[in-house]
Parts: sequence; C-alpha cells; structure tokens
Amino acid sequence: MDLRDRRLYPVSINLYGWVGVGYLSGGMKGNLYGWVGVGYLSGGMKGNLYGWVGVGYLSGGMKGNLYGWVGVGYLSGGMKGNLYGWVGVGYLSGGMKGNLYGWVGVGYLSGGMKGNLYGWVGVGYLSGGMKGNLYGWVGVGYLSGGMKGNLYGWVGVGYLSGGMKGNLYGWVGVGYLSGGMKGNLYGWVGVGYLSGGMKGNLYGWVGVGYLSGGMKGNLYGWFGVGYLSGGMKGNLYGWFGVGYLSGGMKGNLYGWFGVGYLSGGMKGNLYGWFGVGYLSGGMKGNLYGWFGVGYLSGGMKGNLYGWFGVGYLSGGMKGNLYGWFGVGYLSGGMKGNLYGWVGVGYLSGGMKGNLYGWFGVGYLSGGMKGNLYGWVGVGYLSGGMKGNLYGWVGVGYLSGGMKGNLYGWVGVGYLSGGMKGNLYGWFGVGYLSGGMKGNLYGWFGVGYLSGGMKGNLYGWVGVGYLSGGMKGNLYGWFGVGYLSGGMKGNLYGWFGVGYLSGGMKGNLYGWFGVGYLSGGMKGNLYGWVGVGYLSGGMKGNLYGWVGVGYLSGGMKGNLYGWFGVGYLSGGMKGNLYGWVGVGYLSGGMKGNLYGWVGVGYLSGGMKGNLYGWFGVGYLSGGMKGNLYGWFGVGYLSGGMKGNLYGWVGVGYLSGGMKGNLHHWWMCQI
Repeated sequence: MDLRDRRLYPVSINLYGWVGVGYLSGGMKGNLYGWVGVGYLSGGMKGNLYGWVGVGYLSGGMKGNLYGWVGVGYLSGGMKGNLYGWVGVGYLSGGMKGNLYGWVGVGYLSGGMKGNLYGWVGVGYLSGGMKGNLYGWVGVGYLSGGMKGNLYGWVGVGYLSGGMKGNLYGWVGVGYLSGGMKGNLYGWVGVGYLSGGMKGNLYGWVGVGYLSGGMKGNLYGWFGVGYLSGGMKGNLYGWFGVGYLSGGMKGNLYGWFGVGYLSGGMKGNLYGWFGVGYLSGGMKGNLYGWFGVGYLSGGMKGNLYGWFGVGYLSGGMKGNLYGWFGVGYLSGGMKGNLYGWVGVGYLSGGMKGNLYGWFGVGYLSGGMKGNLYGWVGVGYLSGGMKGNLYGWVGVGYLSGGMKGNLYGWVGVGYLSGGMKGNLYGWFGVGYLSGGMKGNLYGWFGVGYLSGGMKGNLYGWVGVGYLSGGMKGNLYGWFGVGYLSGGMKGNLYGWFGVGYLSGGMKGNLYGWFGVGYLSGGMKGNLYGWVGVGYLSGGMKGNLYGWVGVGYLSGGMKGNLYGWFGVGYLSGGMKGNLYGWVGVGYLSGGMKGNLYGWVGVGYLSGGMKGNLYGWFGVGYLSGGMKGNLYGWFGVGYLSGGMKGNLYGWVGVGYLSGGMKGNLHHWWMCQI
C-alpha cells in the first residue's frame, strides 16, 4: 500500500493484519490484530483490538481490549474493560470498567459500567453505572440507574431506572424497577415491576409482582400475583395466590387459590384452600378454613374456624366462631362463642332459580341454570353452570362446564370443564382445565388454560399460560405469555415476554419485547431492544433499535435495526439493514446488506449487494452482485462476477475476478 501522507498515521507500536487497513488520526499505544482487520482511531488506544474480520472505530481512548471473530467496536469514550464476542458489537460513549462477553454480543453504554454483561446473544444498553452483572442467554439489559446486584436469565430482560442491590433470576425473567430492590426475584417467567424498595423475595413459576411500597417479606407462588402499595412484613404463599395490600401485613397468607386484600394491618394468619380475606382493620387472630372467607372492618382477637366459614364483623370479636358451614353477621361486639351449622344452603338437586346474597355460600351437587350473585360470594358447583357468577371477591369452583361468564374484582375461578363464556376481573385468577372459547380480561389477571384458547387475553400485568393452541391475541403492558401450542394471533406489550413452543403466524410487538419461538414464524417481530430467537424459519420481518435476532431456519423477510445483529443458519432471501449491523449467514443470501459499519459473513453465495460506510464482507462462496463502501473490505474465496467499490477499499480474491475493483487507495493480493 502506498501511503504518501504519513502524518495521518502516528503509530507508536505496530499494526498487524493479513490484509489490514488502518487509519489513525491519534496515537495508538496498543496493537490492532486481525485477519482482515480495519481500524479507524481518532483518539489514543492503549489496549488491543483482536479479531478475525475485526472493525474498530474509536474516537476516544481505550485501555482495555476488544476481542471478536467478526468484532465491531465503536467507542467515543474511554473503555477500561474488555469486550469479548464472536460477532461482538460494542458502542460505548462512556467509560466501561467491566467486561462484555457474548457470542453475538451487542453493547451500547452511554454511562460507566463497573460490572460485567455476559450472554450468548447478549444486548446491553446502559445509560447509568452498573456495578453488578447481567447474565443471560439472550439477555437484554437497559439500565438508566446504578445496579449493584445481578440479573440472571435465559432470555432475561431487565430495565432498571433506579438502583438494584438484589438479584433477578429467571428463565424468561423480565424486571422493571424504578426504585431500589434489596431482595431477589426468582421465577421461571417472572415479571417484576417495583417502584419502591423491596427487601424480601418474590418466588414463582410465572410470578408477577408489582410493588409501589416496601416489602420486607416474601411472595411465594406458582402463578403468584402480588400488588402491594404498602409495606408487607409477612409472607404470601399460594399456588395461584393473589395478594393486594394497601397497608402493612405482619402475618402470613397461605392458600392454594388464596386471595387476600388488606387495607389495614394484619398480624395474624389466613390459611385456606380457596381462602379469600378482605380486612379493612387489624386482625390479631387467625382465619382457618377450606373455602374460608373473612371480611372484618374491625379488630378480631379470636379465631374463625370452619370448612366453608364466612364471617363479617363490623365490631370487635373476642371469642370464637366455629362451624361446618358457619355464617355469621355481627354488627356489635361478641364476647362469647357461636357454634353451629348456621344458615347455609346445601342443595342435592338442581336449581332453576337464582341465589342472591351479600355473603352467600352455596353448595350445589346438581346443575345450576340460574345465576349466583354476591359481594364475596362463594360457590361450589359439582354440576354444569349455564348461568353467570357475579361478585366483588367472588370465588367459584365448577367441576362441570360453564357456558356463562365469571365477573369479579378479585375473582377467582376454577373450572374443570370447558368455558364458552368470559372471565372478567381486576385481580382475576382463572384456572381452566378445559378449552376456553371466550376471553380473559383483567388488570392483574392470571389465567392458566390447559386447553386451547380461541379468544383473547387482555391485562396490564397479565400472565397467561396456555398448554393448547391460541388463535386469539395476548395484550398487556407487562404481559407474560407461555404457549405450548401454536399461536395464530398477536402478542402486544411494552415489556412483553412470549415463549411459544409452536409456530406463530401472527406478530410480536413490544418496546423491550422478548420472544422465543421454537416453531416457524410467519409474522413480524417489532421492538426497540427486541430480542428474538427462532428455531424455525421466519417469513416475516425483524425490526428494532438494538435488535438481536437468531434464526436457525431460513429467513425470507428483512432485518432492520440501528445496532441490529442477525445470525441466520439458513438462507436469507430478504435484506439486512442497520447502522452498525452485523450479519452472519451460514446459508446463501439473495438479498442485500445495508449498514454504516456493517459486517457480513456469508458462508454461501451472495447474489445481492453489500452497502456500507465501514462495511466488511467475507464471502466463502461466489458473489454475483456488488460491494460498495467507504472503508470497505472484501474477502472472497470464490469467483466474483460483480464489482468492488470503495474509498480505501481492500479486496482479496482467491478466485478469478471478471468484474472490476475501484477505489482511491488500492491493495490487491
């Protein structure tokens, strides 16, 4: 290479490379190693840049190292740590003291990072300092504030505007924390939104926790949902446990389908299988029962025991209430005890009319054609229900099919048969072992469906597990959806997480959306920092700002993104667009690759074009199209019928060239 103006290249040590091209306006104390390495550095570099087809543009000083196979690094600020990756892309405007490790890792950091980011296809955007670590397989982390703890997850997504001292663990864990978190969040598809401090833990399989106030205790549950505006010192345990606490809770809530709403402090415990407890005042005693429902506006020092026990007390109770189906309404204080069977309805035959009541309890062994109305109504029906179930904190267990609807504020519904109607509720929990043709609506709604769902799932922090196919849609702000069957509809959400073991014909929309699809996707994936892993073919498109897409099957659509990274093991017929786009394709590419600092590795033939400012293209197969770029580097092991254009272009061709090589400074080997 004839470099006539050597004032542009004040190199203190060495520049090693097989077909290396280096433009440095500032001093370089370290080394740049690469097979087809391209390095543009306007500022000083004390560390090293290693890579096979490495491209590095640094306007500021770099003290650490950048390692990568097709590594691309743009750093406007100082970097003290290291960036390791197979097709690693790193853009850092601020200092980085830690490390970024990843297979196709993408890291954009505007602020300092003291910790590490590890991931297979890890994407990390940090505007503030991070002292902890982010580990994940396809981990995405956006942190505007400091993080002292760790975020672990398989497809983990973490957005933290405030400090986090604890940890977030999860398989497809999503965590948004605006305030400090000292405890931990564990879950399989765990979603945690905390605006206030959390000192305790949240454990759950598909656990959802929204806490505006401090939580000192724990929330355990399989599908546990917890919304706490006030402090909680005790624990909430349950399989489908839902807990809303505006005031402090010092005791515990245990239950299989336990629902607890407490506006005041609770010092005692609530135990029950389908236990529902609403307490506006303090409770020092205990509530035990199988279907126990307790509403207490005043203090209770004694105990309430019973199988279907319901107790409403507006005044203080010093004694006890015992009974099998005991129902007690007491407007005044009770010093003694109430024992007995007391006002219950057991019906062995069918009911054609209606059951109305404020705290109505009904056991029906036969079918019910009418309706069940109640404020805190509890209904057990062994036969089918054609009517409706209405209630504020309604609990309904139905062993037969339900053709009507289930309405409730904190409604809990267990249905062993198919449901053709709808499930509505603010904190509604619905378990359906049969197919659901209707819809599931709720603010913090949790729905488990073992059968297919043809309707829709709506919710703010909605969690839906569907073992069967879903033809409808999943909407939600922090929505989490696990679908073992195919999804023909769409998945919408701000921090939406969707795991689909079957094919998806619809679309996935989200700001920090994470989508894992083991089957083919015919629709599109949209997102700001969207991460999509697809083991099957994708016919649609992938859009995103720092989008990462891994596709083991062929892609017929397009990949768009600012810092987009795309790994495709199958052929790509569409296009790849991006600012610092990196694309690895093991199969042939018939489309085009566009990008500012675009890097493209293609093991198969390319019939289209490669455009870019700092574009690097390695092609093991023949190229029939063209390569355009300002600092373009092209290595072709096969014949080239097209042209190579570039300002400081370097072209190595092991095969014959029928076209032309045009550029300002040329090096041909």
